[in-house]
Amino acid sequence: SSIQEVVGDAGLYFNPYSKEELLAALDRIVDDARLREQLLKKGLDRSKMFSWHKTSIKTYNVYKDIS
Repeated sequence: SSIQEVVGDAGLYFNPYSKEELLAALDRIVDDARLREQLLKKGLDRSKMFSWHKTSIKTYNVYKDIS
């Protein structure tokens, strides 16, 4: 899955089939202001790794290689 590649350490992971784990992760974020701020900062920093420009170049190169 690409989730770990995209999210890295900027999010909380949980079993998507477990509503208990989802609720526990949400409770942590709601109840822990420090954790919430850390995740927000890490998420913004992480988002700088990705751009539409880079994606378009990589997509173009894939198409070019297979044609």
